[in-house]
Formats: sequence, structure tokens, C-alpha cells
Amino acid sequence: MIVELDGSVHEDDGVYKKDLKREKDLEKLSYKILRYNNQWVYKDIQSIWWGIVEECKKRVEELKRG
Repeated sequence: MIVELDGSVHEDDGVYKKDLKREKDLEKLSYKILRYNNQWVYKDIQSIWWGIVEECKKRVEELKRG
């Protein structure tokens, strides 16, 4: 599980394309990427936290199933 916090620089088209390529490469290695905008984190860290917890639970179940 990878959690990424993205600032406004990730809105740039070139950076966004690099992010997508990196994400696809990591997914090929069975990583799950969760991406959050920095502003969301500042505004509602608790919801972000619980979202991460829920995604981790789902991922554990996926891995158990193989």
C-alpha cells in the first residue's frame, strides 16, 4: 500500500503523466496506490485516515484470496 499526498504541482500535465506511468509500474508489482490532495488532508484528516484504514482492510482480503 502506498499513500501519496499530492500538492498543486501534480496538476501540471507533465507531472500528472509521470505520476500515471509510475502508478501503473507500481501496480504491476502488486502495489495499491492511494492518492490524496494535500488540501483534503488539511481539511479532513480524519476522513482520510479512515479511508486509508478501509482500503488496507480491503487489500488484506484481496491478498488472502490470492
